[in-house]
Amino acid sequence: SAGPALAGFIIALVGTGGNRTLNAQLDNQGTFDIDQSLSVTNASRTLKSNVGTLDVASGQTLTTNNGTTELGSSSVLLGSGTLVLAGNPSTLTLTSDLTLTTTKPTLRLGGNVTVNGATATDDLIVEPGVTLQLDNDVVNAALVNQGTLLVLRNSSTINGALTTSGTSLIRVRGEGGTDQSVLTVANGFTNNGLLELTASNGSGEGATLNVTSGTLTNAA
Repeated sequence: SAGPALAGFIIALVGTGGNRTLNAQLDNQGTFDIDQSLSVTNASRTLKSNVGTLDVASGQTLTTNNGTTELGSSSVLLGSGTLVLAGNPSTLTLTSDLTLTTTKPTLRLGGNVTVNGATATDDLIVEPGVTLQLDNDVVNAALVNQGTLLVLRNSSTINGALTTSGTSLIRVRGEGGTDQSVLTVANGFTNNGLLELTASNGSGEGATLNVTSGTLTNAA
């Protein structure tokens, strides 16, 4: 007799090595399992995983090239691998709050990525122990930083409301031989944690924080 019905399952197996590429517009409502690093060709497309599962194994990477990726609070993110948004440009659309935790894949913005909330109440939440790196990226959604916000090279912008906690670390760090790091925050915010302007790799390059409107309050 027939077995129980199974939800859709796409898997990139290790096999005997080689590249894994998916060239399709994907609406993932089942499970997308990455046991071998895979790239999604996503230019002029939208990869949706609002209710589905993305499972990225340790040491492996799921890369979406260009286009839009949709994630939210109902997205199930498993594994300790890395989710990379790459391309020039790419967009991450939050269909609801997206919380980054130490038990989920690392989210890496590959540069020139724009993070939008579908509504004004959709937040990007960085929990303690998690690092979100910005490198020439724009965050239009509200950003709640309880972990580490690391700004490297070029100019990144936060247009949404920025909220910090006592565990928050915001580090703007000049890198390399010629790369200044600039973070522009559109609206005033309260620093409840640690805010650092620094440089590394012997570069001597500058680190700048701009607050365009309002007041930067350094909490008591």
